[in-house]
Amino acid sequence: MKRPQTDGQLLLETTQGNRESQLRAGQSYAGLKGVEHNVVNVTGHEVVFIEVEIR
Repeated sequence: MKRPQTDGQLLLETTQGNRESQLRAGQSYAGLKGVEHNVVNVTGHEVVFIEVEIR
């Protein structure tokens, strides 16, 4: 689970193709387990989020 502290736009590069994700401060989101990806900040400012990993 990730909880953004700032608004922003991320580019998610995956083996299935690229997609963009809009972050909203305080609005938590989760990704799929085991998905190989690279995250690129395409916002004009620093993006801050808290990531919690449950195993």
